[in-house]
Amino acid sequence: MRAVDVQRLIAQAFGGVAVGDALQREVQKAINSLPDKQKQVFVLRYFEEMPYEEISEITRISVGSLKASYHHASKKVRERLEKIF
Repeated sequence: MRAVDVQRLIAQAFGGVAVGDALQREVQKAINSLPDKQKQVFVLRYFEEMPYEEISEITRISVGSLKASYHHASKKVRERLEKIF
C-alpha cells in the first residue's frame, strides 16, 4: 500500500477548513487502527473518492469484497469516534 498523508486528506475532507488538532489526531488514530486492507479501501474510497471498480483494478480484490471491507472500516471508524465525541 502506498503511503498516505492522512492529515492532508482529513483537511481536504473538511473542505480545507482547519479542524482542531485533537479531532485530526483522533480521526488519524481511528484510521490507523484499521487492518491494512480495510485502511487501504477506506482511504481510497472515502478520501480519494475512487469508484470500487478502480480500487478493484489497483488492489486485485473483488468489488464485493471491497464493499464489505469499506463497510466494516466505516463502522469501526464511526464507533471509535462516537466513543470520544
